[in-house]
This record gives sequence, structure tokens and C-alpha cells, in this order.
Amino acid sequence: MIHSSITKPPTAARCRRWHPYKNSLQRCAGFTLIEILVAVTISSLVLTGVYGVFARVSTTEQEIRARAECYHHARSIFNRLGKELGAAVLLDGVPESEFKTTEHGALTFTSTSVPGADGNVSLQQVHYRVQAADESETLKLQRYSSALLARQNEPQWRRLSSKVVELQWRFHDGIEWKDSWDSHVRNALPQTVELRLILSCTGHRVESVTAFDLLMAGRS
Repeated sequence: MIHSSITKPPTAARCRRWHPYKNSLQRCAGFTLIEILVAVTISSLVLTGVYGVFARVSTTEQEIRARAECYHHARSIFNRLGKELGAAVLLDGVPESEFKTTEHGALTFTSTSVPGADGNVSLQQVHYRVQAADESETLKLQRYSSALLARQNEPQWRRLSSKVVELQWRFHDGIEWKDSWDSHVRNALPQTVELRLILSCTGHRVESVTAFDLLMAGRS
């Protein structure tokens, strides 16, 4: 008679399991607490590094967008000023025709490139100034123009920008740079006007510098 004995897997051992094909007991393939802690620590370090990379990329993208906005804004201001200053004139015997700077970055000049109310180009007195913005660290760049010999009414200032942090003019007389200009004293236009402009866009400051040549400098 053939007797076959079947060994049942133990039930008391919690960290052992029965292998039915090898007819033996094997240890459980679990992780110890130390191994789990090490794995969690490594995962945390990796995720922290990945988050830091994404945060830096996001910050860089925001800065690039803000700078692009500032450069676009500055370019719009420079384009307008370039057209008006490039056509600046100084007329003999017309004291209203002038080119001068005053306090707080204000600039007044006569230009032939500014369309009048009827759309036709005429002699216009152009004024630029900066003023403090309400409850803001930035300044407002404003512009106003009127016909040269027209009756003076209440100025209608228009805002060109509210992102200005600093605005600085310089004027070249052909020999050296000057910080101010008054055509009533010098009896001439500057040859070149330099504008240094600092704008603030979404917390990022961008400095731009450009120069405009006055085509009518030295002529009257």
C-alpha cells in the first residue's frame, strides 16, 4: 500500500509562505521600515529637485514675458518721439517756436510731423511731461500738442504710459552732452536727443536708451 503524506502550510508563521510546487516554506519578500524610509527620502529629494526646476522655468518665463512687454512699450514711445523730434524746427522771429526742458522731465518743442485736428500736418507745439501716478511707485508719461499760433486753451493731456520709473533727457550740441536745453538761450536746436527710460512691467524693471537725430539742427 502506498501512503502519501501531504504537509500543510503552517498558519502560525506570519512572515513565511508555502510554495506548493517546491513543497517547502519560503520567507516573505517584504520591505523593512528602514528600506521604506530610505525610498521615501530619495523620492522626496527627486520630487523637490523636479519642482525646483519647474519653478525656475516658470519664473524665467514670467520674467521674459514682462521684459518683452516693457521693450514693446518702450519701442512704441520711441517710435512716436522719433517722428516728432526728427521733424522739430526752430523758427526765427517766432518766440512761440521753442525747444526747451523744464522740471520733472518736461520737454517742449515745435514739430512739423504732428497732424492737426483736421488731419493735415501743421506746426504743432508738443509737450511731454511725467507725473506721479496715484498710489503707485511708477510715473505717468503724458503728452499734449496744440497748433503753434492757436489760442491757448486748457491743455488736454493724454497718458502714453503709466509704467515709467525714471525718465532722463540729454542733448548733444555737436561737442558735448547737456542735461538741459533752452533754445531761447542757445538760439539753436540740439543735434541729438538721448532718452533714457526705465519701465516697470509686472514687477520687472527694464532700462532702454535711444537717441534721435534732429534733421533741422543748425537750420532756421
